[in-house]
Amino acid sequence: MGPPNRPTGAGARLLIVLAASLTGGGACVAPSIERPEGLREAARAAAAEGDLDGAQELVERSLALAPRDAEGHRLCAALHVLRGRRDLAVVGYERALAIDPTDAAVLYDLGTLHLDDGDPLRAARLLEEAVRLRPDHAPSFNNLGKAYFLVGLPELAAPAFEEALALDPENASARANLDLLRGAAS
Repeated sequence: MGPPNRPTGAGARLLIVLAASLTGGGACVAPSIERPEGLREAARAAAAEGDLDGAQELVERSLALAPRDAEGHRLCAALHVLRGRRDLAVVGYERALAIDPTDAAVLYDLGTLHLDDGDPLRAARLLEEAVRLRPDHAPSFNNLGKAYFLVGLPELAAPAFEEALALDPENASARANLDLLRGAAS
């Protein structure tokens, strides 16, 4: 246990963020923690340390300052997933998409969430858009293949798995999915 006045937990993290906002030569600048970007960074740091409640509080403060910040809504949604609040995660991802409908990462995250939650048709629609916007993302193709398979479209699933493997030949999940699909077809 440290000295009695030594901050711990969220207080220590805030001090680290504040210390990082100092410039060289002893000159100080206003701490960036109360800007949305600074709050998002502090939220990511808190989440990385396992403080999901603190991270959620920080990202909500960020969104209060910048309610049309798609990145903030995506981070908020990801924290809801980690906290088991998948319903709120869907809302967060949908808000992020309403702000920026061309964000392939949000399309992937939301599509994967719907896939995991048993809605492969909705997942397929989102993942189709994700691969259209980012045709170099192997995990999107892999999950699109899963969604196609689950909605009964194995003829579309195989090419999606094959594209995932073309992009990332070491993708064990895509390899296993393609092998499973080919085994089921024979």
